[in-house]
Amino acid sequence: MTARRHAAASVPAREPRRVSRTSARRCAHVADGLACSTSRERRATPRDVSGFTLLEVMVALAVIATAFTALLGLHVRNLKLAARDQAYTQALLLARSMITEVELGPYLDVGRSQGDFEARWPGRYPGFRWEQTVSDFGIFDVREITVRVIPNGDESASSEMTVFRRPKP
Repeated sequence: MTARRHAAASVPAREPRRVSRTSARRCAHVADGLACSTSRERRATPRDVSGFTLLEVMVALAVIATAFTALLGLHVRNLKLAARDQAYTQALLLARSMITEVELGPYLDVGRSQGDFEARWPGRYPGFRWEQTVSDFGIFDVREITVRVIPNGDESASSEMTVFRRPKP
């Protein structure tokens, strides 16, 4: 037991923390035995502050602006493709309409003709034009009739249909 007393006696006792009068007033509500933090201890260091720096915000905005610019370019391209597809669909329907007229109409002579749709549907299909080619197929007076509709001068969106017709008996 004496060895224990001797070891305990060699450890210096902790001195109580000194608190200034203002800190003592501020910490009067703290229970005995608990330390109260001083104003120095409560100050936040730069590492403790949460949030973004101005540089981080600017970099994030630059990345977002670049992404939006790319997306806007894709959107414009998508709108152009949708308009082209719509023109192709209209050209296809007009070509089908002309083929139906050829099938129901009189037997055509060999040759080429062209025009627009203003006479048939005024103001409805501006810029659309058609070309019709009638050629002799060579068997039993069969004619090959090809109708091509070109929307707004865009050859890539043109529609072409062919029908074979022989004279009615």
